[in-house]
Amino acid sequence: MQRISELIAAISGVILVSGASAAEIDWSKVDQAIGKPGINLPGGVHKFGLPRSDLKVTVDGVAIKPTLALGSWIGFMPMGAGAMFMGDLVLTENEIEPVMKRLLDDGIQITAIHNHLLRTSPAVFYMHVGGRGDPVQLAQSLHAGLALSQTPLLAAAPAAAPPAIDLDTAAIDAGLGAKGTINGGVYQFNIPRAEVISEGGMAIPPSLGTAIAINFQPTGAGKAAITGDFVLLGKEVNPVLKTLREHGIEVTALHSHMIDDSPHLFFMHFWANDDAAKLTRGLRAALDLADVKPTSSGDPPRGGSKTGTIVFVCRYGSAKSVIAARFFNRMAGEEGLPFHAVARGIEPEPVIPPYVREPIRADHFEIGTEEKPVALDAGETLDAAAVICIMCKLPPEQLAVARRSIEWTDVPDLSDGYTAARDRILGHMKELRVLLAAN
Repeated sequence: MQRISELIAAISGVILVSGASAAEIDWSKVDQAIGKPGINLPGGVHKFGLPRSDLKVTVDGVAIKPTLALGSWIGFMPMGAGAMFMGDLVLTENEIEPVMKRLLDDGIQITAIHNHLLRTSPAVFYMHVGGRGDPVQLAQSLHAGLALSQTPLLAAAPAAAPPAIDLDTAAIDAGLGAKGTINGGVYQFNIPRAEVISEGGMAIPPSLGTAIAINFQPTGAGKAAITGDFVLLGKEVNPVLKTLREHGIEVTALHSHMIDDSPHLFFMHFWANDDAAKLTRGLRAALDLADVKPTSSGDPPRGGSKTGTIVFVCRYGSAKSVIAARFFNRMAGEEGLPFHAVARGIEPEPVIPPYVREPIRADHFEIGTEEKPVALDAGETLDAAAVICIMCKLPPEQLAVARRSIEWTDVPDLSDGYTAARDRILGHMKELRVLLAAN
């Protein structure tokens, strides 16, 4: 009976959305009431981004970009003769009371107030809001409430093309099984859940805050600060929490964002600042425990962190493994292979030398100025689908825990010539692809 009730609620929500989509809303009037233009998103959502660019917030010494964790937003969706909205407002401690009072006076619902991160300096909090009615009147109330904070409400200058980001985004995409986007110096993912999610009987699309959000902000030398929130069913909460902690990712908050949602969801916020590849593995392991939508190809977005990582190892972690990992990730992306590769060293050098950085550009790869060789750790050896040792051997204690260890013993040194070493690696890559496809 419970399953039937949930199905009826989901269908009702879809019907409401379909009926409401016919409503003609002049979004330009809503834009005028808020004070800046919104953007139209899938699902009939008209959304406003309100980053707290006025705040200078740090966590553990990391200066937080607005798009990492300081992004207020409000999203409207047609409903009947009017609209419904949901939002998340980033506020300082002394802004909470006046903003809340004004919104409540105008009939806006407050659905949650809490932290997302720990040790923020200055302290910031998050007020989740919602309401239904005439969209222009709702927007006017929201503007009046936000005007009691320092939230910038003026339209931003036209955005330039996003600059390159100092992270191996292809490897992160492959690792998470999703495609990220660059926004304000942060690499962002929004991964929808598989279920139809409704609030008060109305289906809520992922763009209204029901998708799993994962953000990477580069912090130099291949590291990144990560935060966001996992959107979870009750049964998923503790498995995901334990998995994140086991991978060195701090769980900073656990709470609800909505009041009348079905199924009832929990939002788990997290934080870490560490090697981006290591954090990607941890996030992927946690994603494997949540029921998320398949990719557009129809395949699951992930194959599991314990089956998806290929670790290329050379002695110094600065040449052969770097070349192999980049070519593998290109091949995996082009062919849709459910694996991603990382480069590691047994005795890593302090830098990646010019004889790697310079010729690899001709193969259309870039090595970030802050990227440095990374030491192999035992956890990676244990987790990897395969460890490829290029002209080196694993230490005995790591060889003992490796599920599959392969040695390439005929790759020339790159200092003697880039082309010969690259071509030998590419030859082995074909063999590796066949091996992975067979298992």
